[in-house]
Amino acid sequence: MRKYFSLVLLLVFVSCLLLTGCGSSKKETAGNNAQTYSDEPLTELFARGENIEGISFDYHVTSQDLTTNGKMWIDGERIKNESSVEGKQIVSIIDGNTYFTYSPDENMAMKMVLDQQKNETSQNPFDYGKDVDTSPDKYKVLDRTVYDGVMCKVVAVTGADGKENLKMWVREDYGFPIRLEIVEADAGKVVIEYKNIKIEKQPVEIFQLPAGVNITDASDMLKGLSDLPGIGQ
Repeated sequence: MRKYFSLVLLLVFVSCLLLTGCGSSKKETAGNNAQTYSDEPLTELFARGENIEGISFDYHVTSQDLTTNGKMWIDGERIKNESSVEGKQIVSIIDGNTYFTYSPDENMAMKMVLDQQKNETSQNPFDYGKDVDTSPDKYKVLDRTVYDGVMCKVVAVTGADGKENLKMWVREDYGFPIRLEIVEADAGKVVIEYKNIKIEKQPVEIFQLPAGVNITDASDMLKGLSDLPGIGQ
């Protein structure tokens, strides 16, 4: 039972890494939805997202055969993610290079440590416009519209094959997407939405495990997994 539980936690954890990645150090910004950003370049739009340090939000992910709801807290290099997998609550906590996946029902957690180089290969929601400076031809503004009560730019991103593989509704005040439509060859279209967004410093206690949790160190197991094609690259 413990081996099965550890394997499930590991797979869930890796999935969270691929979806959300690690937090990068960010500074607080003062978003103002009343400002007008209609003619600004995309570099300035995404730069506002890079200045955000503390944030929390709910998220909803829909694909062909999977629907996931959860909540995330980000503060600098700390990330906490709560989601439900087959009726069981799973909590993932990232603090710098240290990662935990925690099952409240089992009162068990798995700890993993990755080197900085591997961390930098992952991607978080604020990184969707990170190469707009170096590859501006990939990004195109399709529309400017109100989505979920806020003004957004609808931005399309093309892949190396020249086909549009990502469309995002980027908030003009905060510079990060609140809706993404991702086209994947295997999974079809994946839709990610962020709701109940709060820009504020997050308490340190949010990113700590409860006292008395049974922790298993699985760093060596994850290193072996990260060397597999498509995961560690």
